[in-house]
Amino acid sequence: MKERVKRTMKKATAIALAAAMIVVAAPAGRSEAKVSIKYGTFSYAYNKGKAVWMIDVKKAKNNKVKIGIVWSDKNKSFDTGKHFAKKLKSTVSFNVKGKYLGNEKTKTIKGSITFKGKKLKCVINGQKFTAKYVPDTPVREEPEQDVWVTATDPTIQEGVQEKFDIINKADNGTTYTSIATFATKMTAEGTTWRVFAKETDNMPGGKSYYTILEITEYLDASVAITRQYTTMLGDLDAGTAGGWSLCASPVLDSSLSPKLNDLASQLTSGLDGVSITPLAQIATKVVAGQSFLIACEKKAVTPSANPTYFFITATVGLDGTVSIDKDSVVNVYTV
Repeated sequence: MKERVKRTMKKATAIALAAAMIVVAAPAGRSEAKVSIKYGTFSYAYNKGKAVWMIDVKKAKNNKVKIGIVWSDKNKSFDTGKHFAKKLKSTVSFNVKGKYLGNEKTKTIKGSITFKGKKLKCVINGQKFTAKYVPDTPVREEPEQDVWVTATDPTIQEGVQEKFDIINKADNGTTYTSIATFATKMTAEGTTWRVFAKETDNMPGGKSYYTILEITEYLDASVAITRQYTTMLGDLDAGTAGGWSLCASPVLDSSLSPKLNDLASQLTSGLDGVSITPLAQIATKVVAGQSFLIACEKKAVTPSANPTYFFITATVGLDGTVSIDKDSVVNVYTV
């Protein structure tokens, strides 16, 4: 009887163990087939926000995923150039080349990405990090602070002009004339604008200067000039023959803008991780054709970069060709 009980128990135990093995093993196969993933852009900033990984994940056909990777710090940046397709698994391994921006150098990007819904567990070139999903329209309790946002339209808007009117009412012996808006940023204290302006001394015989002002509207609605950067530009509104005259509008001529993008980028030849953006046309003069004084932004391709500015002279010849006088570049440092 005892022997029969022992044999029965052994048999029951064996069946139970076999069943347990089946229960444990089954999900492992299913987990590879069903990957929970949020498609879109994921990012990971490190080194106090001075460098960043950006990973773009798109859905592809035949149970594949398309991945694009960009990396940058304040000195240089590279990306994969285009998305590469991999079979969609819970962990995707890859070995692809990234291309440095601004030159022909390449870098091999080797690693793996484990999909965790709205997070990616990454190991890239030996660096381990978790990249988080970046919504297309981020919802924040407060606006992102201390980040300069380049103006898409340099025209002086009514709200910005109101700030100049308030400042000019103060009895400070100086009048400021707004010309073009360069950038805006939100801070814990309020909103700040970077504006290119003409500063005129109200005293008899007073001179005029051109400057970049940071004007802040504080939370209590008060307005003040918080920083000022001298440009060292000469008279841009002389109105004399062969001299500069301020443009009626700072918006770049649509036929000039594409050519400026290519030519301005030549000025950063050899500088990795730097972007150049023509912002506004400031003044013009008649030569053998027509010359324009163009304000440009120079910024490192990194999160929260503080842009600097420079001015170039672009000339449209009688035959329509556009050239830049490299010897006339005027830099303005805002750091």
